[in-house]
Amino acid sequence: MAGCTSPSSNEITIQEIQIVNKAKVSEEIAVEIKKGNETLYDENHTVQPADSEPIPVISNDLPEVQGEAMFNAQVINSGSEASVSVQLSDEGCYKIIIEYTGSNMSIFSNRSESC
Repeated sequence: MAGCTSPSSNEITIQEIQIVNKAKVSEEIAVEIKKGNETLYDENHTVQPADSEPIPVISNDLPEVQGEAMFNAQVINSGSEASVSVQLSDEGCYKIIIEYTGSNMSIFSNRSESC
């Protein structure tokens, strides 16, 4: 479970994930974190439009990873094929924002040396 301790050597800690849905309708967003072929986190999140509900923040059960991790997000069950991936390779503590506009998806991350 991810905490707020200083990462050890070469460790990636994902402290939180925010999902911003700028579409007009609720969307289901799949979030996956992998190390090589091993899936460390795989959850679907139903997200209401950002202008009607608070932006959800996911902070429970997020993994700490030794080495590199692949972060993937994808809209599912809406007819959209929007998806985005980013390789996390620098050690530190990450806060990640996924933004879905209704047609495109982006990832923004903020990395600090410690949580």
